[in-house]
Amino acid sequence: MSLSISGFIKKRKEKKLRTQRESIARQTGIMLSSSLSAEKQGFPYHKYLINAFTVFASTYGSFLCLIKGFHIDIDPGPLFLTCVVCSLILSFMYVHRRLKIAVYLVFLALILYFGFTQFNLVNGGVSAIWNSILRYTDLNDDLPFLREFAVYYDDEHTAMSFAICVLAAGIMILQNISVSEKMDARSFFALSLIFLQFSMYFEFGSSKAGQFLTLLSWMVVAGIAFSDGYNGLTGKISSKASVKKHRHTYTFVTDPANVSRIAAVWAVFTIAVSAVTFAVFPDERFEVNLPTNAVKESTERIVKNFMSYGFSSLFSPETRADSPGQLSNVSAISFDGRPDLVAELVNYRVDRVYLRNYAGSYYDTNTMSWKNPPSGADTDFSTEYNFTARMLKDDYEADKALAKSRHKMTLRAVDPTVASLPLFVPYYTEITEPGAAFKSPAIVSPANPGSDEEHIYEFYTMDNDSPDYSAKESPKMSDELASVLSKIKDDAYKTCLNVPEKNVEAMHTFCEKYDIHEGDDAETAIRKITNAFTQDYEYTLRPGKVPFEEDYVNFFLLANKKGYCEHFATAAALVLRYIGIPSRYAEGYMIDRQDFLSAESIKGESRDEWIETPYVSSFDVSRLYIPDSSGHAWVEVFTESAGWVPAEVTTAISSDEGGNSLLANLFSRTGNSDSSGMSDAMNRFALARTGARIGMLLLIFLFLAFCYYLFRMVSAVTRRHRGFRTGGNKSILSSIYRHTYSVWQYYSGSEDKYLTYSEFARALTEDGFETENGLAGDIECALYSGKTPADDETARIAQNLKNIRKQIVKKLSLKGKFEYCFVKFMW
Repeated sequence: MSLSISGFIKKRKEKKLRTQRESIARQTGIMLSSSLSAEKQGFPYHKYLINAFTVFASTYGSFLCLIKGFHIDIDPGPLFLTCVVCSLILSFMYVHRRLKIAVYLVFLALILYFGFTQFNLVNGGVSAIWNSILRYTDLNDDLPFLREFAVYYDDEHTAMSFAICVLAAGIMILQNISVSEKMDARSFFALSLIFLQFSMYFEFGSSKAGQFLTLLSWMVVAGIAFSDGYNGLTGKISSKASVKKHRHTYTFVTDPANVSRIAAVWAVFTIAVSAVTFAVFPDERFEVNLPTNAVKESTERIVKNFMSYGFSSLFSPETRADSPGQLSNVSAISFDGRPDLVAELVNYRVDRVYLRNYAGSYYDTNTMSWKNPPSGADTDFSTEYNFTARMLKDDYEADKALAKSRHKMTLRAVDPTVASLPLFVPYYTEITEPGAAFKSPAIVSPANPGSDEEHIYEFYTMDNDSPDYSAKESPKMSDELASVLSKIKDDAYKTCLNVPEKNVEAMHTFCEKYDIHEGDDAETAIRKITNAFTQDYEYTLRPGKVPFEEDYVNFFLLANKKGYCEHFATAAALVLRYIGIPSRYAEGYMIDRQDFLSAESIKGESRDEWIETPYVSSFDVSRLYIPDSSGHAWVEVFTESAGWVPAEVTTAISSDEGGNSLLANLFSRTGNSDSSGMSDAMNRFALARTGARIGMLLLIFLFLAFCYYLFRMVSAVTRRHRGFRTGGNKSILSSIYRHTYSVWQYYSGSEDKYLTYSEFARALTEDGFETENGLAGDIECALYSGKTPADDETARIAQNLKNIRKQIVKKLSLKGKFEYCFVKFMW
């Protein structure tokens, strides 16, 4: 199949005539021959210039919109020259088929050359362009996860200019195929629309000149394509009777000069209409923004995730913390602001009150959740749950060595979802509520789940300073409590030191960097972890989803370095376990000292009923409405002195960010790259997996292409054989004859010739094929006698044609058979 302009025009003419002849044949059973007058005179340079203009206008206009919309700091001059030169070369190369092939090969060679020899330049430029897009998008519209890529080139401006010229040349090749080869308006629109609407999707200003050029190219292509191509503007079909009876000849009349003139007039008309249209928008910035609608709202998060993560975001499942211990994997967390709990207590000296409802001892990497070992239905953990509260109660009533204050709190769930969860209980509270079910040493369910009844708690607090995590000796306690502590200790070392194999390397890398070693006591380790998080990690409610097949903890520690309390608490718990300190993940709500600033004061309540403390407390009883934004996660550490105690590791301090190669991480963005080698393991893993993912995508693409090809082939074969069996005897003979004739055309290489029946029979004889005497007369009599041929006559002629087809196919080489069956027949 010729891919040149002349070949394209000829194919379009043939297709139009063939459609008309087949329509007549289906209606009358008469097979018509055809002769086409090819375009022989004049050089259609107007067409090539128009094609070059449309390709230039579309590509340059689209990239100009991208540059202006995202404020990419490059000079559009080199891009302009690249688009002009490439559009002229690509359009005029269709003057000859061999020239076209040669130019395509040159373009391919240049792409491969720059890909191998100038990789840093191209990669650095693409990375810099993408960084500019990310920064501007994040500044104006908030990306869920912003991670810039490293630019491995000194002159970033030169790198961006070179890269955008290379990208434009690649897009122009595709645009040129759509225009000069197929005049396919739909694919032409789609390619330029992607760039044009990219900035407009985020409601950024665009380039007036860029949009004008793009729209202009659309109108030119639409005008030519929907006028049946260049020939459809001036061509016409005339019919005349041939010398032989019952024969007709259709001639396609085309004037090349007239085609060029009318195409040029159409282009001028389009320019005039476009100019008038754009004149009604006098705004200098000419911002054309997409309205916020349901479609955009439903796709905006997906688009932003794709910009941030690449293709891996499309396969990353989104999970929400809808059950205790389940970690959220969402792009961003939002709150409704409505209260979940109502608490009443006195603002006292301790900075924070943790209301725990869940603690997990086993981290499941597959489901990204914390779980507890299964226990029997009748197992009662009330003794272990109440141990620390009972110990502090005895200590408070004795010498107050550990417990410094005793407090009263009332708590009531006002959100039905929260009311159905396990109880939210302040630390060091002894639960004596009848009917309460202790599901684990850290979880207790209310007697009436789902009710909004008020719970009254009495709890104890230690000193304002951090608890003594490293105390080796427990305070004085009864033999019963000592036995309970021993059991808690055994369970802690048995169930709360496990680190999943998938996380071991990440734990090792993190501990090495921040000088955390096995043998550090709990207080030292927690201080080092908190310092590391404060120094290099950022607290944010929009960290983005964990990419597909990445581990929650590994991605947070080694790559993303952004997260909220769930990320910090989960990572810290595993780090502590890695160095031999029993720890577990806990979650619930947190009341901070600042929360009392907006609390409602309850006048008339005696403070003596609510607090007993050696410290001076002049505050009233306060009623606090605790919203969902007060939900929190933290770490629990086992101590010899008090059992399980909370430890805070979440930081809210931002950090500087780095980046990786864009091309290497296109399918799996993994974030930072620093001189310490912190993420080397992650990078190696991502790079190794990138090749596998690209290969998988290629296999999927090939499979889909094969399915499409198979479907199309089955459809074509089905239509052909249906024509062999249905439509009346005349229609059946016409279908069989056309198929036999097409096989001979391919065999003889005479695909452009249309012979009469007598000429065809004579050609078969000259080629050495056996035919029945009078074949041409039999066919012409059957089709043009005015009578429907009998069934036996139809079967005889059809069998004769089938035998001829078999002879032709038999003489084809193996390559010829394959090409005809799988290429020519389909396309």
